[in-house]
Amino acid sequence: MQSYLDRLAHANHLEPRGLRRYLADGPAICRPRPDWLATASGQPVGILHARLIGLAAPDRDTTRQRRHARPACRLCMARRGVYEPVYCWLPDYATVCCRHRRWIGAGTSTLDDQRDLRCAP
Repeated sequence: MQSYLDRLAHANHLEPRGLRRYLADGPAICRPRPDWLATASGQPVGILHARLIGLAAPDRDTTRQRRHARPACRLCMARRGVYEPVYCWLPDYATVCCRHRRWIGAGTSTLDDQRDLRCAP
């Protein structure tokens, strides 16, 4: 969810911390109110709950989020005009970006870890 908030702030020419503070209802600025985030992003609350791990109460364990989050394929994101890191939860079997043949599996924690596999068997 944090990478989504960072991208939303960037798209609106805001500091990410300022946007988080604006969307939070209380001192826990890492937890935006879903209804306020829906208004700020223009997305329905139901879609945000389905797509953003950590927005719903059961998924708010940030340690668990950090442990499972991996960067999405940087070339796929660049293709969509997104140049900041995008972290997402991927199933364990999703280890290679099929479009760009880049390693996105275990051991990938930064964009530089995404090795080119085009010459690999």
